[in-house]
Amino acid sequence: MVRLKRFKMLILLHPYKFTNFHFIRYELDIFEHKLKDKFEIHDLSRIVNPTWNSAFKLKRHKKAKEFKSIKDWEKHFDKIKLKYKNIIVFNLLDINSFKSLLIQIKLKKFTKRVVQLDSPGHPNFFVEKKLKINLITLKKKIVTIINSPKNLYFFIKTKILKIAAKFIYFNEIFILYHGSKKNFLSNFNAKKKIFVNYHSPDFSRMNLNINKKIKKNKPVAIFLDAPGPHFQNDYDLIQNKIKYDKIKWYKDLNNFLKKVEKIYSCKIVIIPHPKVKKQKNPFYSKDLKISHDLEAVHKYIPKSKFVISIAASTAVGLACACNKPIILIYNDQLKKLNPGLYEETKFISKVYKTSLININDYKISQLIRPIDKKHNKKIIYKYITSKKIADKKNYQIFNSII
Repeated sequence: MVRLKRFKMLILLHPYKFTNFHFIRYELDIFEHKLKDKFEIHDLSRIVNPTWNSAFKLKRHKKAKEFKSIKDWEKHFDKIKLKYKNIIVFNLLDINSFKSLLIQIKLKKFTKRVVQLDSPGHPNFFVEKKLKINLITLKKKIVTIINSPKNLYFFIKTKILKIAAKFIYFNEIFILYHGSKKNFLSNFNAKKKIFVNYHSPDFSRMNLNINKKIKKNKPVAIFLDAPGPHFQNDYDLIQNKIKYDKIKWYKDLNNFLKKVEKIYSCKIVIIPHPKVKKQKNPFYSKDLKISHDLEAVHKYIPKSKFVISIAASTAVGLACACNKPIILIYNDQLKKLNPGLYEETKFISKVYKTSLININDYKISQLIRPIDKKHNKKIIYKYITSKKIADKKNYQIFNSII
């Protein structure tokens, strides 16, 4: 008796350790019940980004299938192809390693249809900012190259890989993007490219949590922290470790947050970066509240007085969507040792019209700027969501694709 093939299977390819946070962020808990077809999660982190796994502290999700080699992954995919007639791949892989490029090439024999989510969901400094070439910026670039040759190698390598990726052709690519501005470039080519409006994952998830209650004795404000300098940050991952004075960094941060609590008669809730959820940071003051809830940003931001962020987190867009004042902060160390991040933070602050505060030198009157609701609405529909899909959920959009 010949076994008939089932119709469709959705495969999600992930370049980093796929944790419980990612499962929630991409709404796969909802997709399980709402998608018409089955899906699998392929965690390819040990193949394409083996040295990055240590940065993701949460446990790998139980439904993620981890692969140790491209050969093992191919064998598994061959089995899937025997069972399913139509395979659609939600391709989240970066083009930052030769093995990642090789997987993209091999992917062509398994599927003709690929879904990509390339849109960052926030202003893209490297795409939108047009820096004028002058002696000052040229000097800065030369100094950066001299001080961090590994960073230069990573940059050149990814550029070459992305050029090579342009020669990979699929039949159809569905490109999910947020808002009205496609401020990104697709890595691949196809006979047919279809751009599809999609809510940013954080925005979509927040709307699911908007009516959930949180315990609070007095008004709260949110601080969105980065992984570093206590934990690994993105600069460490490309072997460009910046030697911050961690003790001073967190002493200055704790003093700033406690002072803000007194000024605005509120309780600051620190929300650690998703990479380091459930991990203890010994440098945080015991007087400050910390939330490791995987959906803390979605639950707290709509009910907060204002939002503080040390870097341009995608969650800053949620504060904009909720018309909450935003305070982007930096310190003397960051400005001196990581000028690239400082410039990016300045750019994001300008786009969002937020306060930009050096916690080592500021005036109280500079902390909170008045909210421009008309501007916020423009930002929301430019980077985060679209009026066209106001009455649709992300799983409904996905169902229409597959």
